[in-house]
Amino acid sequence: MDIPTLIVAIVAGAAAVASAVIAHLARADARTAGEEAGRAAERATSATERMALIQSQIFDGPPWEVSYLGGSAYLLTNTSPVGAEQVRITTDPADLQLSFDAADEGIITIGARSAVKFLFAPSLGTGFKRDIVVTWQREGDADQRQWQHPIPPKPNK
Repeated sequence: MDIPTLIVAIVAGAAAVASAVIAHLARADARTAGEEAGRAAERATSATERMALIQSQIFDGPPWEVSYLGGSAYLLTNTSPVGAEQVRITTDPADLQLSFDAADEGIITIGARSAVKFLFAPSLGTGFKRDIVVTWQREGDADQRQWQHPIPPKPNK
């Protein structure tokens, strides 16, 4: 074998070895990248599941809050980002008297993060149970929902 052929054979062998080493390293990098992508997908799935849980708590939980304003005035607030339709406000026991503005009597709509003011003045004959009962539907949903909560007492002076 002459020297130029020997040099070509050595260079070709070295190129083959270098090619094999590069392919092995590339395969290892691809495996590592695949594992990292799998972990990223798991984190994204976990975050999506947490967001779904938070959204279901926001949209499925009762969106109401009742608070004392002053005098005989109270405020019923829809704390949800979704409006409430077909809202009917009653009491338990049913003989408690709530007074609303004329526009808020009967079945009303309370928008997202909106409120309605009502008056409640218990008498000496009013028992200890003084609950407000709210029946409503969410925008675009036919399911009737109900929430019951004690009317807060007036603060002590």
